[in-house]
Amino acid sequence: MKLLRTLTLSAAAIVASAGMSSATVYEWTWTPDSGVGSYSDQGGDINWITSSFDSSTNKLTWYTNMMVQSSRMGFTLAINDGPNPNGLEGEMALIYFDAKNNTPELSVYGYNGRNDHTSYKDGTRYGSNYDNPDRILTSKYNSSSYGSWLHDKTKRWENDGSLTMGFSIDATSIINHNPMYTDGSAWKGIGYGDDIGVWFHTFSNLNRRYYGSSSSKAGFLKDWGFSKQGWLDLTYGSTSPTDPVPEPASLLLLGGGLGLGAIVRRRKNAAK
Repeated sequence: MKLLRTLTLSAAAIVASAGMSSATVYEWTWTPDSGVGSYSDQGGDINWITSSFDSSTNKLTWYTNMMVQSSRMGFTLAINDGPNPNGLEGEMALIYFDAKNNTPELSVYGYNGRNDHTSYKDGTRYGSNYDNPDRILTSKYNSSSYGSWLHDKTKRWENDGSLTMGFSIDATSIINHNPMYTDGSAWKGIGYGDDIGVWFHTFSNLNRRYYGSSSSKAGFLKDWGFSKQGWLDLTYGSTSPTDPVPEPASLLLLGGGLGLGAIVRRRKNAAK
């Protein structure tokens, strides 16, 4: 009886520890009829946006579906845990998603805080001179970082003529990045929790150039041009956290503990 009680208590402890160590996955969706945020459709009509962030693994997903007038599309994205990212220098990353061709590319920079797309060529917000950009990651040329952080990059035409584009990444190296420039605020990198702040710009008729594979800046942007742009600016949007789920290893341990308890009970009954 003492052994069975010990096993039961151990199993309960495993469940509790599994719940505490499990990630919270925050999910967020947006449509134009949501009635939140400042939205412009000049870069294309957004049908929907869906995103998720795993606070334990730092897996970040972002996908958008749009009706577009150009096949050469792209977007930039900065997100945080609530405030509008626009104007916040040296706190977070700016992702460039290049969907000009059928195989999209991503490049990541420290966001310079400006209300424009210039972070790829200027690292700071103020001054007439260009400061070196804070280059973080790129998927171009299958660089050494490719595959370790980038899980998916999508450009897909749907049956209704709309375009779906987006990505899934491990944002750990972005979150742990040591920024080149800071205004004294703590670096957040990317990601969100119960609240989300969004600075999302869409670009049509995109033209861009990259540094060649032999350059020390290989795979990073040389130019980012376009004919039209739209945007979504959002402050303190509400996300939907999912319930924690015990990790598989913990479930196996729990199953083993309960199974051993059943064996003990059968032996006690057989001995009667």
